[in-house]
Amino acid sequence: MDDKRKNNIKNNDERQSIDEELTFDSLYGELFGKFVWYIKQIVNDKKIAEDIVQECFIIAYKKQNVLLSSPNPRGWLFWVLKNTLRNDLRIRKAISRDLILVPYDGWLNNLPDEKAVEEYIDFLYNDLLQYEEYKLLKRFAAGKVPQQELAEEKGILH
Repeated sequence: MDDKRKNNIKNNDERQSIDEELTFDSLYGELFGKFVWYIKQIVNDKKIAEDIVQECFIIAYKKQNVLLSSPNPRGWLFWVLKNTLRNDLRIRKAISRDLILVPYDGWLNNLPDEKAVEEYIDFLYNDLLQYEEYKLLKRFAAGKVPQQELAEEKGILH
């Protein structure tokens, strides 16, 4: 057998033994940064690229048995990445198209009143409703009560 063929067999054997040790964590560590770089070249935004890659790895995590039993786990992950990107771009395009179709004058005339906003804030932070600090922060942020006035009410400043 010639040297080139022996090296190929040796490299394949080494790759196979390395691949047998593959775990989700090792693939994540190896490919996350590379995938972000690749997607950033397409979407031109690092945060969006990170979100897309993270979504890819969430899918892979949920299907670890398929990923790790694949004859080419890296290729499988890249295939998931491409589909995740395609879905993300499709959704962003649909959202952009739908936003353009919204009649802004009607929307501006139907903004929620302050009571609705206040109820929405309370709904979001219902686990904090019991705290006095939350009530103060809400009055400051949503009620536009000046910080000085709140401090004087509490006797913090004289």
